[in-house]
Amino acid sequence: MILETKRLILRPWEESDAEECYKYAKDPLVGPICGWTPHINIAESKRIIKNVLSAPETYAVVWKETKLPIGNIVLKMGTDTDLTEKEDECELGYWLGVPYWGKGIMPEAAEELLRHAFEELGMQKVWCAYYDGNEKSKRVQEKCGFQYQWTSHDADVPLLQEKRTGHVNCLTKKEWDRRKQQELGVHLLKACDTLLLGIIDENGFPAIYPMEKVASVGIEKVLFITKINSDKVKAICKCEKGCIECYADESIVWLWGNIEIIKDFEKIKRILPEKYWERLMKHENYRDYCVLFFQSKTAKIYIDGKKYILKEEL
Repeated sequence: MILETKRLILRPWEESDAEECYKYAKDPLVGPICGWTPHINIAESKRIIKNVLSAPETYAVVWKETKLPIGNIVLKMGTDTDLTEKEDECELGYWLGVPYWGKGIMPEAAEELLRHAFEELGMQKVWCAYYDGNEKSKRVQEKCGFQYQWTSHDADVPLLQEKRTGHVNCLTKKEWDRRKQQELGVHLLKACDTLLLGIIDENGFPAIYPMEKVASVGIEKVLFITKINSDKVKAICKCEKGCIECYADESIVWLWGNIEIIKDFEKIKRILPEKYWERLMKHENYRDYCVLFFQSKTAKIYIDGKKYILKEEL
């Protein structure tokens, strides 16, 4: 099996990779934090490739620019993991050469292997763990959506003949699917040229005006004008967070998040862009309108009836 990402190729290890494997696996910054001793020579790396890295679902992480391996990633199954005994669950493990740290490489590799695990191998849960102090591994797991499960304060580290504090996380198929929807929702919104500002009348019918482009991290704010006494506003006032209807190109979008309802007309005039202020002034009884100011780090998004979650960190 060969898997591919934008910058990486994940393929089985070959004995001819021994020299490159040794180049990174000999570094004392790599093995010990993962629970194994640094390789002592190329011959040892070749032996480990033959006897350990040849296990099913074990992949050399190959940097496309050089076509050479720079790390390892694996889905441990069956007796290869002590975190689960279920056939539809496995454990993710990985290590990466020091020169490639801090480039987002391991999250990129892990995301592809997780896709493979859930979509092609039928896994329902993937486990992952790290030893106390391994902040880089912790961050990889956080980026990939793993959720904390438990901490073991006397975890055995057989290859180093010691005990450590270990932290165990997992990611379920259900959570994986939800994260993919999050990313799709953000992608759909970013792909839109504009959002639209709507003015709702008493019957809930909108008149649409163009709005500013979606920010790079998603939606930073939405200004939405509506009748103060309309049913929509009354419903929003009863909600702690509220919801806003707007449009992304031709798709209807519902945003659910923190909303400030502004009825002070002088304040509305200050925060509303001039072109929208001018359009609002053309409406009869314009003082009966208020502005809903939406600004939230997390929002539920409904696009054509499907729900997505927008998070600022995405």
